[in-house]
Amino acid sequence: ASSPRASDLAAPGAGELLAPGLYAVVSPIDGIFYRRSSPTAPPCVGEGETIETGHHLGLIEAMKSFNAVLYGGPGLPARAIIVEARAADAAEVRQGAVLFVVRAS
Repeated sequence: ASSPRASDLAAPGAGELLAPGLYAVVSPIDGIFYRRSSPTAPPCVGEGETIETGHHLGLIEAMKSFNAVLYGGPGLPARAIIVEARAADAAEVRQGAVLFVVRAS
């Protein structure tokens, strides 16, 4: 499976404005977002956790294929703290939907 970056900017999804210093980590593709690598595993990341470029954030299932969602990309800080998890486990997401809100660490 491919590993798209959850990047696409420091701009919020769906026209939403974020407070200064906050960045939206958005879904790179349409699909079902899983915060866990398996049904019995803990979430890949949680609020308050520090992450760096390449950190595994979750999985998106699209057309029976699981794609790892990795942190990083243009406009996002190399190191960040998760302020808010926006997408619930097993939630349907669209490309550009906000998965997490982060701030530089």
